[in-house]
Amino acid sequence: MRFGENIASGPRHTGPAVNAAFLAQLREAGEAGLTSALHETRPPKPYTLTPLLGPGADGSGGNARFEVALLADTLIAPVLQALAKTRTLRVANCFYEVAGVEVAATEQYATPMACARPTDGWRLRIRTPMAFLTARDEGARRCRLFPEAEWVFSGLHRRWEFFAPEIALPPSAAAAITSNLGTVSAEGAHITGM
Repeated sequence: MRFGENIASGPRHTGPAVNAAFLAQLREAGEAGLTSALHETRPPKPYTLTPLLGPGADGSGGNARFEVALLADTLIAPVLQALAKTRTLRVANCFYEVAGVEVAATEQYATPMACARPTDGWRLRIRTPMAFLTARDEGARRCRLFPEAEWVFSGLHRRWEFFAPEIALPPSAAAAITSNLGTVSAEGAHITGM
């Protein structure tokens, strides 16, 4: 979703405010049941949202946007219809005029599976601030700012297994994630591992 300029200074960290605005817009568009279901669903959630991105994200003027990734096909139509009705959107104390709603890309789960090739290394570029919470069964809940390779890939593996059970990952995937991944280096926003 792209926005025109806002009329007030926005919050420094917009992730929670974007999530609230997204759910509020679904509710206002007549999707109260969907809003409740998305809000109350325990992880893994069937969607992800970015914080505000672009030059207007910090409230200094200019355009801003956020991106929604839908992980369940059943969400596509109601979410697109709700967002298409949106003329203005409130993110925290800022009101944005909506300049457009675009579908950036679509992909079936089978496509990346068919294109996957074995690899012995990877590189992540962190594009937004991020944190990972320890699991409930790992003792006291803690937030870690550095993306541990095992957490990143374990989270992706859990989402894949939940949202695409009919396209099974190799049985060795879970063991490979917990036994063989580690971070080799981190420089700036780039993290390299093996």
